[in-house]
Amino acid sequence: MNELSALLERLKSLDGYPFDPLKDAPLIESLLREFPDVDFAEELARLSIWLSDLAPSSRRIHHRLLLRKWIYTASKRSP
Repeated sequence: MNELSALLERLKSLDGYPFDPLKDAPLIESLLREFPDVDFAEELARLSIWLSDLAPSSRRIHHRLLLRKWIYTASKRSP
């Protein structure tokens, strides 16, 4: 399994994430190019924990925007 496939499988398993391969594959490919120093597997694991701890609410989460911001923030922590 290549890196993109593995990351898409992990993304698909995120609690409540509205996985759509037609939207998410290009998004992940773009993020991988833009932020090459980020450990995506680790960041998706962290995001998964964060999402699982959210209390159910009526607020709508924009998951793809959240993912982009999450990876952007992680890139600022990278050496």
